[in-house]
Amino acid sequence: MKTLTPGIRAALALGLLARLLCGFVFTSWHASDAEEYIDQAHAILRGAWLTHHPNGYPLLIAIVARVTGERHLDVALLLVNMAVSTITILLAAALASRMGVSEAGATAAAFVCAFWPNQLQQAQNIGADVPATFFLVLAVLLLSSGRGTWAGLAAGAGAACRPSLVAAIVLLAAAAWRCRGGALRFTAAAAVPLVLVMALAAEHGVGWTLDGHVGEVVAIADQSFGGAMVATGADMSARDALRAYVRRAEREPGYFLRQRLASLWEMWGSWPFDNGRGAFRQLALGIRFPLVVAAVIGWFTRPSNPAAVYAAVAIVGLTLVHVALFSIARFAVPMEPLAIALAAGGLDGVGRGRTDTPCGTGS
Repeated sequence: MKTLTPGIRAALALGLLARLLCGFVFTSWHASDAEEYIDQAHAILRGAWLTHHPNGYPLLIAIVARVTGERHLDVALLLVNMAVSTITILLAAALASRMGVSEAGATAAAFVCAFWPNQLQQAQNIGADVPATFFLVLAVLLLSSGRGTWAGLAAGAGAACRPSLVAAIVLLAAAAWRCRGGALRFTAAAAVPLVLVMALAAEHGVGWTLDGHVGEVVAIADQSFGGAMVATGADMSARDALRAYVRRAEREPGYFLRQRLASLWEMWGSWPFDNGRGAFRQLALGIRFPLVVAAVIGWFTRPSNPAAVYAAVAIVGLTLVHVALFSIARFAVPMEPLAIALAAGGLDGVGRGRTDTPCGTGS
């Protein structure tokens, strides 16, 4: 399929317009972690790195700040978000095409991605989710095209922004091994951005760990239930938080299982926990349930197509991480373009039957 068809051009233009309107008219600008990311970026610029959050996204902020200056940093970061989110629309359509989806199906994937509510919401927020989404979708597309090294670099860059992507990298490497897709090149290249960021941090005397961040995440996972997040005691060390988490699993296995199921529901369920969002926002989030059903159908109709396999295992890896920990709406953002591409394959495949291209034979 020709990548930039008139339909996809229209999806890109309308998607960018929607992001501009959301960003500059209906704007929230800062996600919950934004101020901490920006503080870490300021520390990088002073040569005093911090370790509360992974330094991949703060490093990107620092680079943007060097180019634009502090005065216009918020606007510059927002424009970067919008550009990257718009390019992700094209990547989702290209990925659907690599799954053997028809031109009409790939165009539909582009339009869905352009107006998917959670994608629009996060494009107007300063945070790591949009860059991580771009890098993950790019990695899956490149890996399905046989470009393991470049795919690994993209995946590693995404994981430097959001470490949960490491789970996707592990499963992508395993799938690449099965599909003879350059697993070793992919894995080695994925390590490069991660090691580089950690080495830069270590050089500035902040060590190689994210003890406070890991402790906070695990403590929240132990105390929360679905979308009802509890952050008391979230300043625990990683070791203490992990002990409390394991103790919960051992002493209250039934409750622990319900916690994990509630986290899965919060990630993909049809009606997530109502945090005072209102019915419209609940419905806007709940459409992910039919999306994931269509994505499963998409994988079933193309069980050996490399692009479908890679998209599916990346979704599974990230889902498992957040089921083990905790889920909020924005954690699904990196998976949504992959699910949209798979869903296009599912809806397209229902009409045309199984259309998979076996792993190891190209696609």
